[in-house]
Amino acid sequence: MNRWLKLFVFSAVLSLGLLGTAREAPAQTEPQGRPAEAERRIAQSRFRYLMLGYGTIWVALGVYLFSLNRRIGSARGEIESLQARLEGLSRRQGR
Repeated sequence: MNRWLKLFVFSAVLSLGLLGTAREAPAQTEPQGRPAEAERRIAQSRFRYLMLGYGTIWVALGVYLFSLNRRIGSARGEIESLQARLEGLSRRQGR
């Protein structure tokens, strides 16, 4: 497997894993209670959106790298085909 593909898969799994672990922590008891809990939920919600954004970016980057790899492979194939044709022509002219 390609080194970049391994890195992409690892990063995407890590980002999506962090998204899944951003669960609610046990409630802390404070004299007022409610404001701290609301702030904690807002922070967790923001963290989930941040991780979702990172995951989306990694997936988009992976798709781009995959398509780029396919195009490079196609270009290499065309170059090899052209080199073979040139070698064939040079052999014919060399006779």
